[in-house]
Amino acid sequence: MHHPRLRIVSLWRFTRERGTDAVVSMVTRQLVSVSVQGRELATDGCLAAVLAKQGKPWAGCLVAGSKLESAGLHLESATPALSGKILDVGPSRRVLLLRPGSTAPELSMLTGQTIFAIQGKQRRAYPIVGVDVAEGRTRVFTKTAGRGFEARTADRYELPLTVSALVDGQ
Repeated sequence: MHHPRLRIVSLWRFTRERGTDAVVSMVTRQLVSVSVQGRELATDGCLAAVLAKQGKPWAGCLVAGSKLESAGLHLESATPALSGKILDVGPSRRVLLLRPGSTAPELSMLTGQTIFAIQGKQRRAYPIVGVDVAEGRTRVFTKTAGRGFEARTADRYELPLTVSALVDGQ
């Protein structure tokens, strides 16, 4: 269960022949700065990863955050997550109906992502196995053709967004 005052930050370092990669993970978004082999990594993402080659970042990924910076790598997102109201869980419990206007620009890009359905203090994660728009509503499928999970009733949703990039010259 998520506690609003819980401030746990985890840092993993993976040393490889080409360099040391870093992964930062946290439950509640907050700006953190850590040092990885002499280079600073600053992020507010729930998940951030920096891959390094010869001590310099060459790629990065930011999930549910607005900023990731590390020695020449700069990722930003104006919208760390989409959120809104869930209108209904379909009768088959395999689809979440989201309010009109809550569609993302590229719905096909959402397949394979994770959506969080929230009811009070309960937060459940579901894989997105399909998305479409019908009758002006966005339908997010959480189960189809034996893949995924049946959705439970929820009031609202959060959909963390992901930004990734290669550093110039890599």
